Amino acid sequence: MAAMLLFGLAGTASATLIDDFSTGQDTMTISGGSDWDEVNGTGILGGWREIKIEAAPLSGGAVSASVGVSAGLLSIANSSGMSSIVTVTWDGQNSTGLSPLADFSATVGILAQVFFTDLGINMTMKISDGTNTASRVLAIPSTEIPVSTGPVNYLFQFSDFAGGPVDLSQIRSVQMIVSGNNAYDVDISFVDTTGIPEPGTMALSAIALLGLGLLRRRRAA
Repeated sequence: MAAMLLFGLAGTASATLIDDFSTGQDTMTISGGSDWDEVNGTGILGGWREIKIEAAPLSGGAVSASVGVSAGLLSIANSSGMSSIVTVTWDGQNSTGLSPLADFSATVGILAQVFFTDLGINMTMKISDGTNTASRVLAIPSTEIPVSTGPVNYLFQFSDFAGGPVDLSQIRSVQMIVSGNNAYDVDISFVDTTGIPEPGTMALSAIALLGLGLLRRRRAA
């Protein structure tokens, strides 16, 4: 825990903000089919964010799914009998590609902060250089992040991505896809890349780990 705290205090090199969801986006609600919306604003990689929601009804009756951005949160909600698929894309206006292209070459992966989820979800991160695409899927178990204990950070390491090869210095688009169990709800508070630790950070972390080891030995004695 101490090493993790020191990493946070000392910082990392070349982290890139993808979205802090400070720019709001109107809520879309559907009971079938799909809908999409695009918004321009600050705190967004490339200045533009596109959200698409697709309905995946699991039963008959009045079911609905919604997605929107408000108060710094991307919020997805599904009624009982519904499991939607939401795709958030950062690739410039009208999917023309990021301009300038994003450079992730000095980073180790994409970090997503999940503020709340009540049921299990799958989260996929995709990156493309315009020629090749690579992706990584993480399964977030049900009831892992209640309101009382969230948020939790999830790291999508580029070394674990399947597909490609993708030129990390020439990223044209980034996508996040969220799907889940029946009636899942989730709030996501930010997405960014996480940088390679600076030498000073690594030294501090090593000292912290050494200190923890000495403390444990003293306690054991």
